[in-house]
Amino acid sequence: QFIQGKAAAQLSNPFLLTPTHRSIRVDLNVFAGARVFGQVIDRRGAAVPHATVVCLPAIRRFLRPLDAPLTVDDVQTDDEGRFEFLHVPQGDYQIMAQREDYKLELSGTRIYSTGSGQVGPLRIVLTHTESGRYSVYGSVTDDAGRAIEGASIRLMGMSSGVMSTESRETSTDRRGRYEFQGIDPGYYILTAEKSGYEDAIVREVKLDTPNNIVLSRTVTVEGILLARDTREAPAGGRVSAIPLTEDGGFRNLFDHGGNPNAGGSGHFSIRVTPGAYTLRATAANYAPREMAVDVGRRGANVGTIYLDRASGTISGQVLVADGS
Repeated sequence: QFIQGKAAAQLSNPFLLTPTHRSIRVDLNVFAGARVFGQVIDRRGAAVPHATVVCLPAIRRFLRPLDAPLTVDDVQTDDEGRFEFLHVPQGDYQIMAQREDYKLELSGTRIYSTGSGQVGPLRIVLTHTESGRYSVYGSVTDDAGRAIEGASIRLMGMSSGVMSTESRETSTDRRGRYEFQGIDPGYYILTAEKSGYEDAIVREVKLDTPNNIVLSRTVTVEGILLARDTREAPAGGRVSAIPLTEDGGFRNLFDHGGNPNAGGSGHFSIRVTPGAYTLRATAANYAPREMAVDVGRRGANVGTIYLDRASGTISGQVLVADGS
């Protein structure tokens, strides 16, 4: 692909170099390319200066072989929100704009460049992050109903009205309250985090209705992991805490309180919420071991867990239906 300051990108025909054919002549017809220009504005019609504008090939072009020249470029809008791209080759493109405090649009403005002349003026409209009519708010408390100050709250999702993504963060005040204003209808999730508490996720976020979150305080499960034959910490030792349901079954194999490597001394420490767990200890070349533990409000110390060297083997034979 040939690129020069005063010409559009051009693509040559495929060619092959081999140890016996080390040189080849490639002829290219160079064209000036098209000028694509326009302005970025907000929904009130005001110019949006210093926005990043990107010219990308249409999505379907990414799924096809490279059989034509393409360009990918970005520019900044001036004080009046104006932008231009020079030397754009022939083809289908989309123009997208982004700036902090404005929502990220999921699709751009589609254009077609003939490889010459001008395309424009284009009007790229951005939506301010606080342009919606609704709010998401609520409070964060612990299990006893006490307000939690300084919890990190994050709102993520997609608005259905203007088809844009949403990602905002805030912290709870001294009364445990939080609020996001200017939200459009859409699909969102809330996450709440605070050191010393288990993270919480709200998957069905309500608009203009309290979304109250309860964080459970975490406690420590600790102990020592050693190899029985060496009385030392096994290399790569790992301990997982797997929470159980009330009937003793696994609640979620991936919903463990922690999965840290045991340290050089074999000591491990996992932060979990009070409840029933299965601890699973593993290490390379050692048989895994599991043990049940009830974790109270003060945590639990399980003492020393010993792993035995893996000495058994499992063997067999795989046959097809006819017995071969």
